[in-house]
Amino acid sequence: MFSSRPSKGGAITLTIRRSFHAANFLLFAAGVTALSMGAYFHANPPSRRNAIIETQHIVTMIVVGLLTILNSFLGLWASLDPVNRPNAVRLYPAALVIITICMVVMGLKVWVQTLTMHRDFQERWQDGSWGEDIRLAFQAGGKCCGFTTIMDNPVASETCFLGTGAPPCAPWVWQYGDSYLRNIYTCIFALVIIDVVAFLCGVVLTEVRAEESRYIRIRGKAGSGDGLVEPPTYISLQR
Repeated sequence: MFSSRPSKGGAITLTIRRSFHAANFLLFAAGVTALSMGAYFHANPPSRRNAIIETQHIVTMIVVGLLTILNSFLGLWASLDPVNRPNAVRLYPAALVIITICMVVMGLKVWVQTLTMHRDFQERWQDGSWGEDIRLAFQAGGKCCGFTTIMDNPVASETCFLGTGAPPCAPWVWQYGDSYLRNIYTCIFALVIIDVVAFLCGVVLTEVRAEESRYIRIRGKAGSGDGLVEPPTYISLQR
């Protein structure tokens, strides 16, 4: 993937730069995706999606998305002159470690939520955690009424009233939640893979930047004659 053969200027070859820029662009796209998803969910609180996704997950997506976008700009700025911007080059992969950990933790929480959603969703429906607008959205989407039975905290509507033959919403809500949560944590771990690829490219850039700096220092000493003068050759003359 990366060429280790030094270019005319040192160790940072065109292949390394292109690979880093490609990974950094994917990182930028991942950040935009996370930020857009979080902002969309936050802007539509009554929707069924926001009933499935917890507020802390939405906030995490927004924060991680912003940090990822900022880090991609940092990586681009650092890669334009890595030799003279060592701190930025080192900060790029370090920030990616923090971002990746946050994404993994959020992905695991969403995955665990799929294991406990049957109990959680029933409690939210029955104790009023889900307001009438959310329950009404579920009833309209699934053409159902109530949760476990038609009398289980229904919201009166044109399709849900006493005597209607509509089924309870529990099976449909569980199916909807399972499908949505699985899609979400699959996307999260796809973003984690992009973070890991960008991290590896950042590590490579950090290493070759150090090699390039060493190359420039040696070349500078050679040009000034400081410390690179060959020792004199002594010739013994025997009679």
